[in-house]
Amino acid sequence: MIKNLFLDSETNKASYSQYFYSLMMAIILFSPNLISAAYAQNIRLEIDNSTGLTNDSVTFRKVIISDNGSTETIITYEESYVYQDTITRYIPDQKFAPTQHKAIATYGSFRVVAAERAEMIGTTDSYSMDRFNQMMAAYPFIKQIDMIDVAGTIDDEINLKLAVKINAMGIATHVPQNGSVRSGGVELFLAGKKRTAHPTANFAVHSWIDEDGLEPHDYAADHPIHKSYIDYYRNIAGMSSKQAHDFYWMTNSAPHNSLINLTKSDIAAYAFIG
Repeated sequence: MIKNLFLDSETNKASYSQYFYSLMMAIILFSPNLISAAYAQNIRLEIDNSTGLTNDSVTFRKVIISDNGSTETIITYEESYVYQDTITRYIPDQKFAPTQHKAIATYGSFRVVAAERAEMIGTTDSYSMDRFNQMMAAYPFIKQIDMIDVAGTIDDEINLKLAVKINAMGIATHVPQNGSVRSGGVELFLAGKKRTAHPTANFAVHSWIDEDGLEPHDYAADHPIHKSYIDYYRNIAGMSSKQAHDFYWMTNSAPHNSLINLTKSDIAAYAFIG
């Protein structure tokens, strides 16, 4: 994730009635080619209303999909920063695409499809914990999250906190037929108090990357940065110390810009899947 100064701090002090005008002026002043480039590439640049705008925060998102559709670059303009991440997209043959059910309500990447069940599609970000809390407040009897197509996360810290909360609430996770869970989504799957997956479920892992562009192997093996992940696999996913250590370094054996594809059986070698 990359952070750069983007908006003047005075913009954040504007009243909501002046917000949109001030923000657009800031965009024009700081990046005059941004809007024309967006139109030229047929990119939709919009306020994400689902984040709940206040006088102190604003979010824009721009998504650039590669020509072959295999990757998408998500650029998030949040307050005074720009966050950018590239996500590998899962594009199944349409006849093999996982089934999605009609949503009763949507909270970011979470879709409520029944009183006791939600589906997850997309990525987690800085707002995902708030959206999950909103969903559970409105639908407190949700017992299972079906992970249809989870591309990963653009906020590792929030992603792990969300995973711990899912586990603490006793919610089950399930990957349906031809479902796909990648990168940080695998941590969310492992959070399930009960974990199930169809034999055709696809999992994919790779190295994390920090704000300085460093990956796990850029740090010493005994560096504290590794501990939170290994502890998570042991304490939440129920792995032994050896399994947690081996799983962590297996997932990081692929650089961040690539993927290791895994099956249900591959995951089950480290953590129990029902």
